[in-house]
Amino acid sequence: MNTALSQLLTQGYTLITPTGRLSRYLQHQYSTLQVSAGKRTWETPDILPWNGWLQRTWDGVAMEQEMDNILLAAHQQQLIWQRIIDRSAWAGQLLQRNTTARQAILAWSLCQQWQIPIFPEDVYLNEDAFAFQQWARSYQQRCEKNGWIDEAMLAGVLTQTTQPINQDEKIALIGFDEFTPQQLTLINKLKHSGCVVEELPLQHRNTQTVAKGFTDSAGEIRAAAWWARSLLGSDPATSIGIIVPNLQTLHAKIENIFADVFLPGAILVNAEPLQRPYAISLGQPLQRYPIIDTALLILGLGTQPAALEDFGSLLRSPFIKDYEKESQQRAKMDAVLRKYGEYRVTLKSLRWLIASKRIKANDVPQSFINCCEHYQHTFQVAEKKQSASDWAKTFTNLLQSFGWPGERSLNSAEYQTVTEWQDLLDKFAALEVVSPTMSYKEALMQLRQLLMSTGFQPETAEVPIQILRMTGAAGMQFDHLRVMSLHAEGWPPKAEPDPFIPLKLQRGLGIPDASAEIKLRQSENLFQRLINSSPDVVLSYPQNERDRPLRPSPLIKNYLEATPTQLQDDARDYAALLYHAGEQEVIDDSRAPIIAAGQTVSGGTALFKDQAACPFRAFARHRLYAEGLDTKDIGLNAMDRGSIMHDLMEKFWKRLGSQAALLAISEKDLNTLIRQVVTGTITGYQKQFPLTFTERFTRLESDRLETVTRQLLDIERVRAPFTVNNCEYWHVFTFNDITIRTRIDRIDQLTDGRAVIMDYKTGDPKINHWFSDRPDDPQLPLYVITSEGEIAAIVFTRLKRGEVAYVGLAQEDNILPDVKTVTNTKSVKDIPDWPSLMTQWQATLDQLAVSFRQGNAIVDPKSSDSCKHCDLHALCRIYELTSIYETTEGTERK
Repeated sequence: MNTALSQLLTQGYTLITPTGRLSRYLQHQYSTLQVSAGKRTWETPDILPWNGWLQRTWDGVAMEQEMDNILLAAHQQQLIWQRIIDRSAWAGQLLQRNTTARQAILAWSLCQQWQIPIFPEDVYLNEDAFAFQQWARSYQQRCEKNGWIDEAMLAGVLTQTTQPINQDEKIALIGFDEFTPQQLTLINKLKHSGCVVEELPLQHRNTQTVAKGFTDSAGEIRAAAWWARSLLGSDPATSIGIIVPNLQTLHAKIENIFADVFLPGAILVNAEPLQRPYAISLGQPLQRYPIIDTALLILGLGTQPAALEDFGSLLRSPFIKDYEKESQQRAKMDAVLRKYGEYRVTLKSLRWLIASKRIKANDVPQSFINCCEHYQHTFQVAEKKQSASDWAKTFTNLLQSFGWPGERSLNSAEYQTVTEWQDLLDKFAALEVVSPTMSYKEALMQLRQLLMSTGFQPETAEVPIQILRMTGAAGMQFDHLRVMSLHAEGWPPKAEPDPFIPLKLQRGLGIPDASAEIKLRQSENLFQRLINSSPDVVLSYPQNERDRPLRPSPLIKNYLEATPTQLQDDARDYAALLYHAGEQEVIDDSRAPIIAAGQTVSGGTALFKDQAACPFRAFARHRLYAEGLDTKDIGLNAMDRGSIMHDLMEKFWKRLGSQAALLAISEKDLNTLIRQVVTGTITGYQKQFPLTFTERFTRLESDRLETVTRQLLDIERVRAPFTVNNCEYWHVFTFNDITIRTRIDRIDQLTDGRAVIMDYKTGDPKINHWFSDRPDDPQLPLYVITSEGEIAAIVFTRLKRGEVAYVGLAQEDNILPDVKTVTNTKSVKDIPDWPSLMTQWQATLDQLAVSFRQGNAIVDPKSSDSCKHCDLHALCRIYELTSIYETTEGTERK
């Protein structure tokens, strides 16, 4: 802080700044000055942003003149505008009414600041402006009726008071580029009231300015980080500012690169957290903080069943009661819900999982279930319509049902976030001023909007390096300043006129963003002020964005000829230095330990299918027992639909039993039987999928099942006589010391005693899935070669509406419709007869069994289709390997 400002504060002046950040900056500078002077205590300096000073002045005037107007907070104003728009004639044309309300508030604020009547009779109004005019009139009427004023109106109301204001106050305005007509009118009112008002220009401190381009934004950011680190190393007391116009876009990249440059040891395991010498000034919406996200997920349980992904996040959240105690059980319940549940989760579905023993008794997270039941009770006893303050209490009670924010000690950032949440609930409660009652759904929606519009950043100790946006740097001064991302497409920014105010009015008054010329002039002024604010200024821009070249901003061209010094833009990151410093050791991890001869292992036919598709998949699933988490979507997935069809066929043939019974039953009785079996099957699945089996969906699914069943029976009638021996038959046998437990969908017995083996498929099965040295579907071949009885045919039974058929092979023709012998099947090559087929399958499956037992675990997918539906990509890293191979091959071709 310079001497002039310090002296003004000593003389009792109030410093007024355009932004809150500049106010905090000056307060810190003043405190630093007092400490350097050896003082241990001092009076807090009176430094306020313009809006803060307005509200303090209003409080004093309102009390002195006994005014009972209510000053609306931003979220109260948002709700009023939103309801006005919802009830207007234009509501049906708007896709995002909340966003429209926010834009209308901005237009209203501009009209107040620039003292624009809404609107003069001689100004042409398009549909947007006309709609805004009607909304604004409704808003004015409500404000007048209820005695409300808002922040945008505040300066105008103070100007219109008949009594003098702040007569004995001394004010110094610092950091303002220009004043709006509303501000100028109020300033004149203050002067006429006897208030001392001074406007302080910023110091011109610049002595050196250089500009440079970098290959891309990453190189530009890394150069800035090393530049700041070098300056800080030379003088720990120096102040450094880094201005980034598009800070929101580059935030994550800046965070990563600056952490790498300033805290390289943080990448090491068990590294102690260190104090960062830099601060990125970009508050995130409160809703995006994990602890608040958990709170909203809990509160969202009251509006509708939770989405599976959201419920999984709740189960894994550390901000819920007994998380550490039940973390394993909750993780298992998450996996079970993904496998057996629906796309949404209810307490009823949780109880079904437990009752049906889909989740083992020891794996039930009982504390979490108790929290859900407590929450349900709390929600049910709450009034359906309440005031905002009562809903705030209900929200707190609902969160307490889950023990939020948890039992572990919160770190500093989390503690500050929870404190901000409590303050925000108080703000939410104030909505009852403008809305006496609301439903739970509306209350939660308003709370979410308030959270999204509330920017928050946990407070940290003051640091020497400040990373700011353009607007955040207003009036601030640093020893060293760097302005980044100054390419022609980003700076100066594009003009964006307000859509609700006639363009003629905006341009006539010179409102910001009204035209490209006005925007350019303002950008030039801001840019020059930034340059003047620091002795040492570095300007930079990226020369490329991905594959697109970028040009420097025309505002920095005059500085590009200068030669920058000590810019360490070629420094390598710490992780890369560690990587290249190490010696590489190549380890062949394609083989697992051999399974000793005579040692029996367990696995179903999926073991052979996985070994054929990719040896690593078989190793990971059947020896490491690795599996990915399932996902759910609306409706039934292919596996669920297949399960329903399997259960239907089992129930039907257990009732009917044989072809003779099928031929003997009357059409009427057969239809009755089909409907009974379909209804019974669906009833069982309705308990598992209550949200999916709505009345309409149940009708559609019943129709599908009945149709497919009748189409199957049409071809069952014309085949050779048979009796259904087994349905969903569990067969356990040993093959090459591998114990196999498989379930055969159906086994029919012909009159000569031979068997027909069936595998139901609701997709599009093919015979060639049984062949090659790596068969896609080895289940039936495996069963055939290990069966003791004679097999007459093996088939896929395609259960697909309009395409029901048998797809397979038989010992001779006419056993099943359209099922031919090995010799007469075109897709089967080099196999002369049925015994040769058995021999080939025996050799193929022996080879797969030996490969598995010998530990072959190489990542070797049979085809791209093998990886398409695999859930082990993160474990085998096939796509990383593919990228490496493609890069290597590309290099060799060059």
